[in-house]
Amino acid sequence: MNSNPKGAALLLAAVGVLMGVLFLTLGWRMWEDHRELWRTGKTVRATILEKHRGNGSENGLVCYRFLDAATGLAHEGQVNLSSRLWHQLSKGGSLTLTSVPGQPASAQPGPKWGWQLRALTGAGLMAFGIIATAVFFVAAVRSAVSGETSALLAPAP
Repeated sequence: MNSNPKGAALLLAAVGVLMGVLFLTLGWRMWEDHRELWRTGKTVRATILEKHRGNGSENGLVCYRFLDAATGLAHEGQVNLSSRLWHQLSKGGSLTLTSVPGQPASAQPGPKWGWQLRALTGAGLMAFGIIATAVFFVAAVRSAVSGETSALLAPAP
């Protein structure tokens, strides 16, 4: 058993704060990534023009065409997809994309609700990270000030 419970409590609190910051950062990235897609994007159906497989790559490239909701103009693009999804698609078939109207280069695979769910998951991770950081930080300060240790670190009777 650790002979310095106060030091162990501070170490546990520091690890907790670091984990909280990690969750906060990960959540922020998920929430911020492709922000315009989940805010103003529109789900569109694209027609698959071509499929390409890279040498030694597990992913596949799909070339597509879709109509821009804002302008009504046809736009072409390409996207890398996982091998599993790539195999499910066929030339001439359709692919669900989310695109910001007027910004065809923003098109990403998946429906808008999927991007909104990703953003919501990111917000949840940020909230968890904030709470964990605060709880462990307060525990570290209390342990340092009072000299008391957490019940988790108290020696067994």
